[in-house]
Amino acid sequence: MQSFHVSERPYVTVENVRFDPPLDQNHTPAIVKLDWHNAGRTPTLKLTYQIRLFIDDKETVDTPSDFSSEVTIASDRSVGASFSIWIRGPGDYEGIVDGTRKLSIKGSLKYSDIFKESHLTTLCAVYDSKVNKAWVFCPGNDVK
Repeated sequence: MQSFHVSERPYVTVENVRFDPPLDQNHTPAIVKLDWHNAGRTPTLKLTYQIRLFIDDKETVDTPSDFSSEVTIASDRSVGASFSIWIRGPGDYEGIVDGTRKLSIKGSLKYSDIFKESHLTTLCAVYDSKVNKAWVFCPGNDVK
């Protein structure tokens, strides 16, 4: 029975992280959008997520936190989510844009399946302003 659950359960991955609009002007707040994909054979139920924001590996006080609204993702489908971040420290915006300061997010997605089992996906991404002006996933993003 357990192997059936494993083969049929939802597997949520983070496909994309981006600024929208791009971080080329000092937007207050900046909007970060995420795309999640359910690669499993059954729906993702009651997905909630937590996101923390770091500048130079120090968590900011204006960090988005728990997002308790529950999301459902059908099998082999994607959904998007967004949250606002405030980059307010002296020189933080300029440092992030010119690459002298590191902006990163860490988070987790918690969800359940039709078998009433809980699952977790971890997320870590760093904004690369020098090469791509895009978010790059850290090693260790994981579906559990």
